[in-house]
Amino acid sequence: MTTKTLLHGRRFSVIHGLYVGIFLLCIAFWVGGMAGCGSESEAVPPLTRSDGAHRLTLAPAGASDQNPCFSPDGSFLVFTRFSNGYNVGPGHLYRLDLDGARAAGDPVPLTAGDFDDVNVPWGCFSPDGQRVVFASDRQEANDFWTLAPDSGATDMQRVTWHGELPVWIEHVFSPDGLSLAFERDLDVATEEAQRASVWVVELAGQQVRRLTNADGLLDDRLPSWSPDGRMILFQRRLPPSDLWHALLIPAVGGNTFDITANADITVPGHDTDLSWVPSGEAVLTSSDLDGIPLPNIWALLVAGGPPLRVTTSDAHEDGAPCASPDGGWVAFESHRTTDENSPTDLWIVPMPQSVAANNPMSFAGLAVLALFMTYGRITRKPAPSATTSPDFNRSSSAFVTDFSSFAPSLLKPRS
Repeated sequence: MTTKTLLHGRRFSVIHGLYVGIFLLCIAFWVGGMAGCGSESEAVPPLTRSDGAHRLTLAPAGASDQNPCFSPDGSFLVFTRFSNGYNVGPGHLYRLDLDGARAAGDPVPLTAGDFDDVNVPWGCFSPDGQRVVFASDRQEANDFWTLAPDSGATDMQRVTWHGELPVWIEHVFSPDGLSLAFERDLDVATEEAQRASVWVVELAGQQVRRLTNADGLLDDRLPSWSPDGRMILFQRRLPPSDLWHALLIPAVGGNTFDITANADITVPGHDTDLSWVPSGEAVLTSSDLDGIPLPNIWALLVAGGPPLRVTTSDAHEDGAPCASPDGGWVAFESHRTTDENSPTDLWIVPMPQSVAANNPMSFAGLAVLALFMTYGRITRKPAPSATTSPDFNRSSSAFVTDFSSFAPSLLKPRS
Protein backbone atom coordinates (compact mmCIF):
# COMPACT_ATOMS: atom_id res chain seq x y z
CA MET A 1 0.00 0.00 0.00
CA THR A 2 1.37 3.41 -0.98
CA THR A 3 1.67 5.96 1.82
CA LYS A 4 0.21 9.40 1.10
CA THR A 5 0.75 12.70 2.91
CA LEU A 6 -2.29 14.92 3.65
CA LEU A 7 -1.52 18.65 3.91
CA HIS A 8 -3.15 20.70 6.64
CA GLY A 9 -5.45 23.63 5.69
CA ARG A 10 -6.40 22.31 2.22
CA ARG A 11 -10.05 22.25 1.22
CA PHE A 12 -11.12 18.97 -0.34
CA SER A 13 -13.92 18.43 -2.81
CA VAL A 14 -16.43 15.62 -2.35
CA ILE A 15 -14.41 13.44 -4.72
CA HIS A 16 -11.24 14.16 -2.79
CA GLY A 17 -13.07 13.31 0.40
CA LEU A 18 -14.20 10.04 -1.10
CA TYR A 19 -10.63 9.19 -2.01
CA VAL A 20 -9.52 10.01 1.51
CA GLY A 21 -12.31 7.88 2.94
CA ILE A 22 -11.28 4.90 0.84
CA PHE A 23 -7.68 5.42 1.90
CA LEU A 24 -8.65 5.54 5.58
CA LEU A 25 -10.74 2.43 5.13
CA CYS A 26 -7.69 0.66 3.72
CA ILE A 27 -5.72 1.72 6.79
CA ALA A 28 -8.49 0.38 9.02
CA PHE A 29 -8.41 -2.96 7.24
CA TRP A 30 -4.63 -3.09 7.52
CA VAL A 31 -4.71 -2.35 11.25
CA GLY A 32 -7.37 -5.00 11.66
CA GLY A 33 -5.12 -7.59 10.05
CA MET A 34 -6.16 -7.39 6.43
CA ALA A 35 -2.68 -6.25 5.43
CA GLY A 36 -3.98 -4.39 2.41
CA CYS A 37 -7.03 -3.14 0.54
CA GLY A 38 -8.44 -5.08 -2.37
CA SER A 39 -5.47 -7.49 -2.31
CA GLU A 40 -6.62 -11.09 -2.51
CA SER A 41 -3.18 -12.36 -1.57
CA GLU A 42 -3.27 -10.62 1.81
CA ALA A 43 -6.79 -11.42 3.04
CA VAL A 44 -6.96 -12.97 6.50
CA PRO A 45 -7.69 -16.69 6.15
CA PRO A 46 -10.42 -18.24 8.30
CA LEU A 47 -9.61 -20.19 11.45
CA THR A 48 -10.99 -23.45 10.04
CA ARG A 49 -11.65 -25.02 6.64
CA SER A 50 -14.28 -27.40 5.35
CA ASP A 51 -11.74 -30.25 5.13
CA GLY A 52 -11.22 -30.16 8.90
CA ALA A 53 -7.99 -28.15 8.82
CA HIS A 54 -7.39 -25.63 11.61
CA ARG A 55 -5.12 -22.60 11.31
CA LEU A 56 -2.20 -22.48 13.77
CA THR A 57 -0.49 -19.20 12.83
CA LEU A 58 -1.28 -15.92 11.13
CA ALA A 59 1.90 -14.51 9.65
CA PRO A 60 2.38 -10.75 10.16
CA ALA A 61 1.76 -8.41 7.25
CA GLY A 62 4.22 -9.17 4.46
CA ALA A 63 5.60 -12.29 6.16
CA SER A 64 5.17 -16.01 5.43
CA ASP A 65 5.16 -18.94 7.89
CA GLN A 66 6.61 -22.13 6.38
CA ASN A 67 8.08 -25.60 7.00
CA PRO A 68 6.38 -26.82 10.20
CA CYS A 69 8.39 -29.52 12.00
CA PHE A 70 7.02 -31.43 15.01
CA SER A 71 9.21 -31.96 18.06
CA PRO A 72 9.78 -35.66 18.88
CA ASP A 73 7.21 -35.51 21.69
CA GLY A 74 4.71 -33.56 19.59
CA SER A 75 4.43 -30.73 22.12
CA PHE A 76 5.61 -27.94 19.81
CA LEU A 77 6.55 -27.01 16.27
CA VAL A 78 9.63 -25.33 14.87
CA PHE A 79 9.11 -23.40 11.64
CA THR A 80 10.61 -20.72 9.40
CA ARG A 81 9.11 -17.24 9.15
CA PHE A 82 10.24 -15.34 6.07
CA SER A 83 9.98 -11.60 6.69
CA ASN A 84 9.19 -10.34 3.18
CA GLY A 85 6.95 -12.93 1.58
CA TYR A 86 7.03 -16.51 0.43
CA ASN A 87 10.66 -17.68 0.44
CA VAL A 88 11.81 -14.04 0.63
CA GLY A 89 14.21 -13.42 3.52
CA PRO A 90 15.46 -12.67 5.95
CA GLY A 91 14.19 -15.94 7.38
CA HIS A 92 14.19 -16.87 11.06
CA LEU A 93 13.32 -19.94 13.12
CA TYR A 94 10.34 -19.79 15.46
CA ARG A 95 8.88 -22.10 18.08
CA LEU A 96 5.12 -22.63 18.45
CA ASP A 97 3.95 -24.51 21.54
CA LEU A 98 0.91 -26.73 21.10
CA ASP A 99 -2.01 -27.71 23.27
CA GLY A 100 -3.05 -30.90 21.52
CA ALA A 101 -3.73 -29.85 17.94
CA ARG A 102 -4.08 -26.15 18.71
CA ALA A 103 -1.60 -23.33 19.19
CA ALA A 104 -0.75 -22.50 22.81
CA GLY A 105 0.30 -18.87 22.65
CA ASP A 106 2.18 -16.87 20.05
CA PRO A 107 5.26 -18.06 18.14
CA VAL A 108 8.58 -17.34 19.86
CA PRO A 109 11.63 -16.36 17.74
CA LEU A 110 14.70 -18.58 18.02
CA THR A 111 17.01 -16.74 15.60
CA ALA A 112 17.36 -13.16 14.40
CA GLY A 113 19.50 -10.94 12.21
CA ASP A 114 19.90 -10.27 8.51
CA PHE A 115 20.25 -13.96 7.63
CA ASP A 116 18.27 -16.77 6.08
CA ASP A 117 17.85 -19.47 8.74
CA VAL A 118 15.68 -22.24 7.33
CA ASN A 119 14.54 -25.62 8.68
CA VAL A 120 12.82 -28.48 6.85
CA PRO A 121 9.43 -30.01 7.72
CA TRP A 122 10.68 -33.54 8.55
CA GLY A 123 13.86 -34.61 10.31
CA CYS A 124 14.89 -31.23 11.70
CA PHE A 125 15.26 -32.56 15.27
CA SER A 126 18.06 -34.69 16.68
CA PRO A 127 16.79 -38.06 17.98
CA ASP A 128 16.75 -36.82 21.59
CA GLY A 129 14.92 -33.65 20.63
CA GLN A 130 17.64 -31.45 22.12
CA ARG A 131 18.89 -29.89 18.87
CA VAL A 132 17.27 -28.42 15.76
CA VAL A 133 19.26 -28.38 12.53
CA PHE A 134 18.85 -25.55 10.02
CA ALA A 135 20.58 -24.14 6.96
CA SER A 136 22.00 -20.63 7.20
CA ASP A 137 24.00 -18.13 5.21
CA ARG A 138 25.71 -16.87 8.36
CA GLN A 139 29.46 -16.28 8.27
CA GLU A 140 29.27 -15.86 4.46
CA ALA A 141 28.69 -19.56 3.88
CA ASN A 142 25.83 -21.95 3.08
CA ASP A 143 26.21 -24.45 5.89
CA PHE A 144 24.24 -26.25 8.58
CA TRP A 145 23.82 -25.16 12.17
CA THR A 146 22.04 -26.47 15.22
CA LEU A 147 20.44 -24.84 18.24
CA ALA A 148 18.53 -25.89 21.32
CA PRO A 149 14.85 -25.16 20.67
CA ASP A 150 14.43 -23.59 24.10
CA SER A 151 17.45 -21.28 24.08
CA GLY A 152 17.66 -19.95 20.54
CA ALA A 153 20.51 -17.88 19.22
CA THR A 154 22.60 -18.03 22.40
CA ASP A 155 23.24 -21.73 21.82
CA MET A 156 23.92 -21.94 18.07
CA GLN A 157 26.59 -24.32 16.78
CA ARG A 158 27.91 -24.60 13.25
CA VAL A 159 28.12 -28.30 12.30
CA THR A 160 29.38 -28.21 8.68
CA TRP A 161 32.18 -26.15 7.17
CA HIS A 162 32.08 -26.60 3.41
CA GLY A 163 31.74 -22.87 2.61
CA GLU A 164 29.61 -20.88 0.20
CA LEU A 165 29.46 -23.00 -2.98
CA PRO A 166 28.03 -25.35 -4.02
CA VAL A 167 24.91 -24.59 -1.99
CA TRP A 168 23.92 -27.13 0.66
CA ILE A 169 20.22 -27.03 1.64
CA GLU A 170 17.24 -29.24 2.59
CA HIS A 171 19.07 -31.08 5.38
CA VAL A 172 17.66 -33.86 7.60
CA PHE A 173 19.06 -35.73 10.58
CA SER A 174 19.61 -39.47 10.30
CA PRO A 175 17.62 -41.37 12.95
CA ASP A 176 20.85 -42.00 14.90
CA GLY A 177 21.77 -38.31 14.76
CA LEU A 178 25.25 -38.99 13.38
CA SER A 179 24.71 -37.81 9.79
CA LEU A 180 22.74 -35.36 7.68
CA ALA A 181 21.26 -36.05 4.28
CA PHE A 182 21.04 -32.92 2.16
CA GLU A 183 20.46 -31.45 -1.27
CA ARG A 184 23.52 -30.15 -3.13
CA ASP A 185 22.61 -27.41 -5.64
CA LEU A 186 24.69 -26.11 -8.51
CA ASP A 187 25.38 -22.42 -8.98
CA VAL A 188 23.09 -21.89 -11.98
CA ALA A 189 21.02 -18.99 -13.25
CA THR A 190 17.55 -20.58 -13.31
CA GLU A 191 15.57 -23.31 -11.60
CA GLU A 192 15.15 -25.07 -14.93
CA ALA A 193 18.93 -25.35 -15.25
CA GLN A 194 19.34 -26.87 -11.80
CA ARG A 195 20.72 -30.44 -11.56
CA ALA A 196 20.70 -31.05 -7.84
CA SER A 197 21.79 -34.26 -6.13
CA VAL A 198 21.35 -35.97 -2.76
CA TRP A 199 24.39 -36.34 -0.49
CA VAL A 200 25.16 -37.46 3.06
CA VAL A 201 27.64 -35.81 5.45
CA GLU A 202 28.94 -37.54 8.59
CA LEU A 203 29.02 -34.90 11.29
CA ALA A 204 31.95 -36.26 13.29
CA GLY A 205 34.49 -36.37 10.48
CA GLN A 206 32.79 -34.20 7.83
CA GLN A 207 33.07 -36.98 5.23
CA VAL A 208 30.60 -36.52 2.39
CA ARG A 209 29.28 -39.01 -0.16
CA ARG A 210 26.96 -38.69 -3.12
CA LEU A 211 23.84 -40.86 -3.24
CA THR A 212 22.15 -39.79 -6.49
CA ASN A 213 22.60 -38.18 -9.90
CA ALA A 214 26.22 -39.20 -10.46
CA ASP A 215 26.02 -38.29 -14.17
CA GLY A 216 24.51 -34.86 -13.46
CA LEU A 217 21.60 -35.33 -15.89
CA LEU A 218 18.80 -35.49 -13.32
CA ASP A 219 17.43 -33.12 -10.71
CA ASP A 220 17.14 -34.76 -7.27
CA ARG A 221 15.99 -32.76 -4.27
CA LEU A 222 14.62 -32.69 -0.71
CA PRO A 223 15.90 -35.89 0.93
CA SER A 224 13.99 -37.34 3.87
CA TRP A 225 15.42 -40.16 6.00
CA SER A 226 13.08 -43.07 6.75
CA PRO A 227 12.22 -43.62 10.42
CA ASP A 228 14.26 -46.86 10.57
CA GLY A 229 17.29 -45.26 8.88
CA ARG A 230 17.45 -47.70 5.97
CA MET A 231 15.99 -45.57 3.19
CA ILE A 232 16.14 -42.00 1.95
CA LEU A 233 13.13 -40.49 0.22
CA PHE A 234 13.62 -37.74 -2.36
CA GLN A 235 11.94 -36.07 -5.33
CA ARG A 236 13.24 -36.36 -8.89
CA ARG A 237 12.55 -34.75 -12.22
CA LEU A 238 13.99 -35.58 -15.64
CA PRO A 239 14.94 -32.26 -17.28
CA PRO A 240 13.58 -30.52 -19.23
CA SER A 241 10.36 -31.86 -17.70
CA ASP A 242 8.95 -30.20 -14.59
CA LEU A 243 7.12 -33.37 -13.47
CA TRP A 244 8.36 -34.65 -10.08
CA HIS A 245 8.25 -38.21 -8.75
CA ALA A 246 8.80 -39.58 -5.25
CA LEU A 247 11.68 -42.07 -5.10
CA LEU A 248 13.50 -44.18 -2.51
CA ILE A 249 17.16 -45.12 -2.36
CA PRO A 250 18.97 -47.17 0.31
CA ALA A 251 20.85 -44.93 2.71
CA VAL A 252 24.03 -46.82 1.81
CA GLY A 253 23.41 -46.23 -1.91
CA GLY A 254 22.04 -48.50 -4.62
CA ASN A 255 18.99 -48.83 -6.84
CA THR A 256 16.13 -46.36 -6.74
CA PHE A 257 12.47 -47.33 -6.29
CA ASP A 258 9.79 -45.06 -7.78
CA ILE A 259 6.90 -44.75 -5.32
CA THR A 260 4.92 -42.52 -7.69
CA ALA A 261 5.18 -44.97 -10.59
CA ASN A 262 4.16 -47.86 -8.30
CA ALA A 263 0.97 -46.08 -7.16
CA ASP A 264 -2.42 -46.42 -8.82
CA ILE A 265 -2.63 -42.92 -10.28
CA THR A 266 -4.98 -42.01 -13.11
CA VAL A 267 -3.60 -38.54 -13.82
CA PRO A 268 0.02 -37.96 -12.69
CA GLY A 269 0.96 -34.80 -10.84
CA HIS A 270 3.98 -33.10 -9.35
CA ASP A 271 4.94 -34.95 -6.16
CA THR A 272 7.00 -32.49 -4.12
CA ASP A 273 7.59 -31.51 -0.47
CA LEU A 274 8.07 -35.15 0.53
CA SER A 275 8.13 -36.45 4.10
CA TRP A 276 7.42 -39.68 5.96
CA VAL A 277 4.73 -40.83 8.31
CA PRO A 278 6.47 -42.25 11.40
CA SER A 279 5.53 -45.86 10.65
CA GLY A 280 7.28 -45.72 7.28
CA GLU A 281 4.19 -47.20 5.63
CA ALA A 282 3.42 -44.07 3.62
CA VAL A 283 4.94 -40.79 2.53
CA LEU A 284 3.28 -37.40 2.46
CA THR A 285 3.49 -35.14 -0.57
CA SER A 286 2.14 -31.90 -1.95
CA SER A 287 0.72 -32.83 -5.34
CA ASP A 288 -1.81 -31.87 -8.00
CA LEU A 289 -2.31 -35.49 -9.04
CA ASP A 290 -5.65 -36.68 -10.40
CA GLY A 291 -6.02 -33.31 -12.09
CA ILE A 292 -6.99 -31.23 -9.05
CA PRO A 293 -6.67 -27.48 -9.65
CA LEU A 294 -4.09 -26.79 -6.93
CA PRO A 295 -1.60 -28.99 -5.04
CA ASN A 296 -2.98 -30.47 -1.83
CA ILE A 297 -1.51 -32.90 0.71
CA TRP A 298 -1.66 -36.59 -0.24
CA ALA A 299 -0.38 -39.84 1.23
CA LEU A 300 1.33 -42.36 -1.05
CA LEU A 301 1.53 -45.92 0.27
CA VAL A 302 5.00 -47.41 -0.12
CA ALA A 303 3.44 -50.78 -0.97
CA GLY A 304 1.46 -49.26 -3.83
CA GLY A 305 -2.24 -48.68 -4.34
CA PRO A 306 -4.35 -45.56 -4.75
CA PRO A 307 -3.14 -42.30 -3.17
CA LEU A 308 -5.09 -40.95 -0.22
CA ARG A 309 -6.00 -37.27 -0.18
CA VAL A 310 -5.31 -35.54 3.16
CA THR A 311 -6.43 -31.96 2.43
CA THR A 312 -9.23 -30.97 0.08
CA SER A 313 -9.02 -27.29 -0.76
CA ASP A 314 -9.52 -26.06 -4.31
CA ALA A 315 -8.85 -22.46 -3.26
CA HIS A 316 -5.47 -22.81 -1.55
CA GLU A 317 -2.19 -24.53 -2.40
CA ASP A 318 -1.03 -26.74 0.49
CA GLY A 319 2.58 -27.85 0.98
CA ALA A 320 5.40 -28.81 3.35
CA PRO A 321 3.52 -31.56 5.24
CA CYS A 322 4.84 -33.00 8.51
CA ALA A 323 3.19 -35.87 10.41
CA SER A 324 2.89 -35.69 14.19
CA PRO A 325 4.87 -38.31 16.13
CA ASP A 326 1.67 -40.12 17.15
CA GLY A 327 0.44 -40.17 13.58
CA GLY A 328 -2.82 -38.42 14.36
CA TRP A 329 -2.16 -35.08 12.64
CA VAL A 330 -0.45 -33.42 9.69
CA ALA A 331 0.92 -29.89 10.00
CA PHE A 332 1.39 -28.03 6.73
CA GLU A 333 1.72 -24.61 5.13
CA SER A 334 -1.12 -23.18 3.06
CA HIS A 335 -1.04 -20.25 0.66
CA ARG A 336 -3.65 -17.59 1.27
CA THR A 337 -4.81 -17.63 -2.36
CA THR A 338 -4.40 -19.59 -5.57
CA ASP A 339 -1.14 -17.71 -6.21
CA GLU A 340 1.78 -20.02 -5.40
CA ASN A 341 3.86 -17.01 -4.36
CA SER A 342 1.32 -15.64 -1.89
CA PRO A 343 2.19 -15.78 1.83
CA THR A 344 1.51 -18.96 3.78
CA ASP A 345 0.29 -19.70 7.28
CA LEU A 346 0.60 -22.93 9.26
CA TRP A 347 -2.35 -25.31 9.50
CA ILE A 348 -3.06 -28.72 11.01
CA VAL A 349 -5.44 -31.45 9.82
CA PRO A 350 -6.30 -34.98 11.05
CA MET A 351 -4.38 -37.81 9.41
CA PRO A 352 -6.58 -40.23 7.46
CA GLN A 353 -7.17 -43.30 9.60
CA SER A 354 -5.96 -45.65 6.88
CA VAL A 355 -2.45 -44.17 7.08
CA ALA A 356 -2.33 -43.37 10.79
CA ALA A 357 1.35 -43.39 11.61
CA ASN A 358 0.95 -45.06 15.01
CA ASN A 359 0.08 -48.29 13.21
CA PRO A 360 3.07 -50.51 12.42
CA MET A 361 4.00 -50.91 8.78
CA SER A 362 1.84 -53.52 7.09
CA PHE A 363 3.23 -56.81 5.87
CA ALA A 364 2.85 -55.56 2.32
CA GLY A 365 4.96 -52.50 2.99
CA LEU A 366 7.63 -54.49 4.80
CA ALA A 367 7.71 -57.01 1.95
CA VAL A 368 8.16 -54.34 -0.71
CA LEU A 369 11.02 -52.70 1.16
CA ALA A 370 12.63 -56.05 1.98
CA LEU A 371 12.49 -57.17 -1.65
CA PHE A 372 13.81 -53.82 -2.83
CA MET A 373 16.66 -53.80 -0.34
CA THR A 374 17.58 -57.43 -1.07
CA TYR A 375 17.08 -57.88 -4.79
CA GLY A 376 16.91 -54.43 -6.33
CA ARG A 377 17.24 -55.55 -9.93
CA ILE A 378 15.25 -58.80 -9.76
CA THR A 379 12.91 -57.55 -12.49
CA ARG A 380 13.06 -54.28 -14.34
CA LYS A 381 10.50 -52.49 -16.42
CA PRO A 382 10.57 -49.07 -18.10
CA ALA A 383 8.90 -46.32 -16.16
CA PRO A 384 5.22 -45.62 -16.96
CA SER A 385 4.23 -45.39 -20.60
CA ALA A 386 3.70 -42.16 -22.45
CA THR A 387 -0.03 -42.40 -21.79
CA THR A 388 0.50 -42.05 -18.04
CA SER A 389 3.84 -40.37 -17.52
CA PRO A 390 5.74 -39.39 -20.68
CA ASP A 391 8.44 -37.64 -18.71
CA PHE A 392 9.56 -40.85 -17.02
CA ASN A 393 10.42 -42.93 -20.06
CA ARG A 394 13.82 -41.66 -21.07
CA SER A 395 16.67 -43.62 -19.56
CA SER A 396 17.63 -46.42 -17.19
CA SER A 397 17.89 -43.83 -14.44
CA ALA A 398 14.10 -43.55 -14.56
CA PHE A 399 13.45 -47.29 -14.30
CA VAL A 400 11.50 -48.64 -11.38
CA THR A 401 11.76 -51.98 -9.66
CA ASP A 402 8.88 -54.28 -10.58
CA PHE A 403 7.86 -56.74 -7.88
CA SER A 404 4.48 -57.59 -9.39
CA SER A 405 5.67 -60.81 -11.08
CA PHE A 406 7.48 -61.90 -7.92
CA ALA A 407 4.72 -61.50 -5.34
CA PRO A 408 1.73 -59.58 -6.68
CA SER A 409 -0.36 -60.07 -3.56
CA LEU A 410 2.19 -58.20 -1.48
CA LEU A 411 1.65 -55.00 -3.40
CA LYS A 412 -1.93 -54.51 -2.25
CA PRO A 413 -2.48 -51.87 0.45
CA ARG A 414 -4.24 -52.78 3.63
CA SER A 415 -7.99 -52.45 3.64
